[in-house]
Amino acid sequence: MAEWPKPYIRQGREEGREEGMSPGREEGFSLGIAHERGLLRRMAAARFGAATADRLARSLAAETDPERLAVVGEAIVRCATGDELLREVGSA
Repeated sequence: MAEWPKPYIRQGREEGREEGMSPGREEGFSLGIAHERGLLRRMAAARFGAATADRLARSLAAETDPERLAVVGEAIVRCATGDELLREVGSA
């Protein structure tokens, strides 16, 4: 049985590793964003109640920008009422 030359084996391993890592990174990013949205919902529920948290969760359901989610987290801490939070999140 013939063996592949070592440079070809190394190249194949490196290419295979890169092909596997890209989907893994995307999946990890998606899971991280989903976790952050869940955390924001729990924070809003603890501070303003379930109804506000549910409305917030619906408005963030498709959000994938980590910076935007960070702004929402800051708003949860800063806003005095759930209505104020929802207004600010709606305009952010």
